[in-house]
Amino acid sequence: LFAKASASNRNSEHDLFADDDDLASSWTPDDRSEVTLADHSAWVKRAVEKIASRCLPQEFFDPLCHAAYWHDVGKLDERFQLVLRQGDEIANGFGEPLAKSAFVPTSPARREAIREAAGLPKGFRHEFLSFQLVERHAGLSAGEHAADLVLHLVASHHGHARPFAPVVPDSEPPAVSGRHDGIVIA
Repeated sequence: LFAKASASNRNSEHDLFADDDDLASSWTPDDRSEVTLADHSAWVKRAVEKIASRCLPQEFFDPLCHAAYWHDVGKLDERFQLVLRQGDEIANGFGEPLAKSAFVPTSPARREAIREAAGLPKGFRHEFLSFQLVERHAGLSAGEHAADLVLHLVASHHGHARPFAPVVPDSEPPAVSGRHDGIVIA
């Protein structure tokens, strides 16, 4: 559900790297702490479980919860992590992978400079990397309708891939590694 923003909220955008869909789940302006991928994934899954348990049959409930937990795993890309840490390479080498930044530069030129310095292609969509990682690592059973639903939900969670994903050339994608839900991703 969406509601019109109040006048006080209309003038500020809390996560300038986000799409409109992402802004609906952003934290309040007073809470400027980083959000780890593990915490964000768990929070989104809990929210989906709470809503879906009231209105969906089990055949849809499980895939929806699975997609909710895995939807942002593409943010493990080291370049994306560097962007989330505003280009701070030292901070990027420590701590858990992030899903949300503590701070986002308000200057479009600064955001673009950070993206370029990180080597992240212009137009990069983390949800399509998430799709690839989910397909390989999330324990989906090939050929099942539930697996297709999980993959569709992950790929389209920001509104792209409905029906076509934008093409973004990535001439030198780095290897992606990390852990999610106790599963080693490499």
